[in-house]
Amino acid sequence: MGCSYDDFWYKDTEIAKAYLKAHEIRQKQENERLWLQGYYFYVALCDVAPVLNAFAKKGTKVQPYPTEPFAVTKRDIEIKQDRERQNRLIMLREKLNKSVKNGG
Repeated sequence: MGCSYDDFWYKDTEIAKAYLKAHEIRQKQENERLWLQGYYFYVALCDVAPVLNAFAKKGTKVQPYPTEPFAVTKRDIEIKQDRERQNRLIMLREKLNKSVKNGG
């Protein structure tokens, strides 16, 4: 856990409890990191799987590699959603401009 012998036996019991809590937090973070790594691996395999199929049609291509990491925090997810909304609005504006230029 990282608690020294002296801290465990001769200091306040709250110190050992704090070390235990910190150890549990580190374990949870490591577990989540490894889960995310496994998820990236899984997505990569799924993106390549169509090409690995022996009966795949000629010209089958793999999915492109993601251009940015997956959003995992609430803030990252919100930023990604805002960016997607902005891109949709830009595409709609361009489509509207083309239809107006072409006479409706």
